[in-house]
Amino acid sequence: VLVEQGPDGGGVEMAGDPAFTGQASSSPVTIQLPTGVTVASVAAGPGWALALTRSGQVLGWGDNSCGEQGTGSAGGTVTAPAAIPLPGGARATALAAGGCFALAQVSPGKVLAWGSNGVGQLGLGHVSATPQAPVRVHLPAGQKITRIAAGLSFGLAVTASGHVLAWGDNSSGQLG
Repeated sequence: VLVEQGPDGGGVEMAGDPAFTGQASSSPVTIQLPTGVTVASVAAGPGWALALTRSGQVLGWGDNSCGEQGTGSAGGTVTAPAAIPLPGGARATALAAGGCFALAQVSPGKVLAWGSNGVGQLGLGHVSATPQAPVRVHLPAGQKITRIAAGLSFGLAVTASGHVLAWGDNSSGQLG
């Protein structure tokens, strides 16, 4: 995915589905963001995308077949970038997108997750068939997270002490 700041400083240039018409584009198109929003980074799943704004807000758009838009329910498509409410007014500092779930690093060193939890990829200590709105990953006590990543159905986090935590699918040994 090609990403860069739009010419007016507010858009994101991204190869993808222009204006959600279902037609592919062989050159980058500008995703229309809410007025006044400036994007710091992006993450993309198989048919959906996230943007992290400079103020720590998370926007999502695209497929929501397994709850990846953070609404707590599955189905449909979000056709324009929309805010994903984070609990307690949290502000994200980093994003990661998996197959049908997302992770957001929030201050101070915590992680939120949302979407599908069919194999425990949300790190809640259990699996669930019901999509989840953003919830806190159950990290070991005292761990401060400095980096996050997401695979197809598993999450990773780097701790301040340099250890790696992993959760979710382990069908190929991805949890170590």
